[in-house]
Amino acid sequence: MKADRQVLVCVLDWGLGHATRCAVIIKDLQALEYTPVLAAHGAAFFWLKENFPQLEIIEKPGYEVSYSKEIPFFIDVFRQLPKLFSRIKEEKKWLDELLEKRPFHAIISDNCPEWNFVDFALQQIGAVSVPMYPTITSDDYEYIFNHAEVKTIFVGNQEILKKASKVSGERKIFYFKRLK
Repeated sequence: MKADRQVLVCVLDWGLGHATRCAVIIKDLQALEYTPVLAAHGAAFFWLKENFPQLEIIEKPGYEVSYSKEIPFFIDVFRQLPKLFSRIKEEKKWLDELLEKRPFHAIISDNCPEWNFVDFALQQIGAVSVPMYPTITSDDYEYIFNHAEVKTIFVGNQEILKKASKVSGERKIFYFKRLK
């Protein structure tokens, strides 16, 4: 694996299943000669540390969402919004510190909540976000990456990862969905 081809894998702490599902992603990244850098909180952090001791693992702020059996999911999450907003601020601070070493500039994804979170975080730290359509070609990505001086790429699915990897050069690729 090449240290200059690092991919940040951020695992939610909304249940240990997020960490266990990321194991496949981590192994696939290693097979593609990327060096996964793991970021997690709580039980997910310890599970990843135990199962991937050779990889760098960063403690990131957690959301510590709780689930009620009596309250519908939507209402339950809605009542936790003040805590979630506080955690977003903590995560922004964490991301600011991480950005000093690893700048983020490009987002490639279909529309999903993670895309919005990353875009919002980039705006908050003053970074330039370069959103791109997930349906364009590798050549189009290469032109945009070079013209916009993109430093880091976010991808949302396997197809985009393959296209972006072909032309990413030394840029780091981060993703926020399970990739096969």
